[in-house]
Amino acid sequence: VQLIATAHGNTLENLLSSPMLSDLVGGVQVVTLSDEEARRRGTQKTILERKHAPTFDIVIEMIEREKLAIHFDVASAVDALLRGQSPRPEMREEHPDGKISIWVASERTRIPDDGERGDERRHWNEDAQHEVVKIYAYGVSRKNILRVAQKLNISIELVPRWQDADVVLTVRSHLRKGRGDLPTAIERGKPVYALRSNTYSQLERQMRELFSPMLTPEEELAIREAEEAINIALNENRPVELSPCAAHLRRLQHEVAQKYQLISESIGDEPTRRVIIYPNDR
Repeated sequence: VQLIATAHGNTLENLLSSPMLSDLVGGVQVVTLSDEEARRRGTQKTILERKHAPTFDIVIEMIEREKLAIHFDVASAVDALLRGQSPRPEMREEHPDGKISIWVASERTRIPDDGERGDERRHWNEDAQHEVVKIYAYGVSRKNILRVAQKLNISIELVPRWQDADVVLTVRSHLRKGRGDLPTAIERGKPVYALRSNTYSQLERQMRELFSPMLTPEEELAIREAEEAINIALNENRPVELSPCAAHLRRLQHEVAQKYQLISESIGDEPTRRVIIYPNDR
């Protein structure tokens, strides 16, 4: 007997973000490691791990009508995502002549190369960039906070008391009603930030605003160039090379391409290393 089902979501990562659907692919749990184990793994003390074996062994992402991404080992793919890594599904695409191309996705389709993965990102406390930011969450999903922190490459620790936190995250309804210790935290001058609702998208938006630095003119120019290149790639159906730039600027350009679900890669050697963006039907 083979069980087949469909689920609403564009990617495997979408399923992990959904409280209703994540159990289908193994679920997510928050695990606190000992100091020794955290050092051995080279991770934070609080991490995300898969809760149990996936209900389904295989997951197929329908990227486009004629293009699929197939995860033949869902458990391994979920474990990779929770470690902040990119799974490498088998890609299949049907062409107008009926032929089918099959290849294994490379990491460049989801994340930039090692020199461009956000090492330059500053933390909330800009005077101590390498310190762990301590967050007290009241009415906000701890799992989602950890997932966003991984995505944004932020070092955080979830603490059980607001007194030990650098920043407090909650939702507006709790703040308006003065729930828990929130009034005391505000009175004592603790930074408190409220989300409109306890959803992944709201949390990611708030944490980006908190932990991401303001863009410099150089960064704005790099992003604008990537957006213009994407328009050309889509309208003229051809790859577009961008101007050579530093690694942290290339990372921003890769992120813009990802937002439009386009493939990008860095080519060439320093100091002329640059990003190339490909159209959808490459």
